[in-house]
Amino acid sequence: MKAELSAWLISSAEKLRSGVKDELDIKKLLDGFGIRVISESSNKRSGALAQDSDGKWLVIVRGQRRDKNLTTVDRFTAAHELGHYLLQKHWRFSPSFADKKNYYDCESLCNQFAAHLLVDYDLVSKLLIVSPKMCLGIIRDLAKRYSVSIDVISRAILEVHPGIGICAFTKGLDGRVNRLWGLSSLNGISPRYSRKNVTAKSIHEEVIAWSKSLLGEKNRVQLDFASESTGPLKSVSCDDNSVVKDKDNSENSYYFFSKVELAVVMIKPPVDV
Repeated sequence: MKAELSAWLISSAEKLRSGVKDELDIKKLLDGFGIRVISESSNKRSGALAQDSDGKWLVIVRGQRRDKNLTTVDRFTAAHELGHYLLQKHWRFSPSFADKKNYYDCESLCNQFAAHLLVDYDLVSKLLIVSPKMCLGIIRDLAKRYSVSIDVISRAILEVHPGIGICAFTKGLDGRVNRLWGLSSLNGISPRYSRKNVTAKSIHEEVIAWSKSLLGEKNRVQLDFASESTGPLKSVSCDDNSVVKDKDNSENSYYFFSKVELAVVMIKPPVDV
């Protein structure tokens, strides 16, 4: 059942964004379904699909925003709730809080729908990504082009390009890495990896440790690595006794588009873990 719903939602998303090359006007799309978007100011990011007293459908998006425009999170939330609307209308399928599997299946399906609605997966699949440095630029460019978060773009890339790991960081005032999420496509999409209070002193150190945890016993592989703050690392050998060394010794750095720093790892050759 889930596979059937997934295929139907992806097909529906692709039809709805047909002809849209860049950012999808999600408000206009929802308006076409007779659904009004209501923005509420809140410290929590969440959304809801509801009906008013007249039976008209509403999508409520909650969060902090600088102006009246929807944020990238708002846009994804609105697209996600449209997925719930379509599942209810065409399949009478809605999340049940009493059934955890049903609930998480439904949420996963709507996340998948939202991603395919907001991002042109066909274009992403045709990209030729030959280096981590190139991947960094692609993530930022596509996030801006489609007005989605780097998380959404990263997942889209990983779904269609094997052998890549993408991490995101923030740093403390002392320069230490204090938060990270990571996703990889070494063997399908990995579970989201997140840690708080990371003790690593550098992004290099933490990314290599994360990569080794994904590779398991296949620890004699070559990793190409680049981060926005340090520039590319070339021919990094990762094994149990290795020390991360920058063989390029490059002082190049990339311009930061946001407070979140990205790092990309590419496995050469891609391995089946």
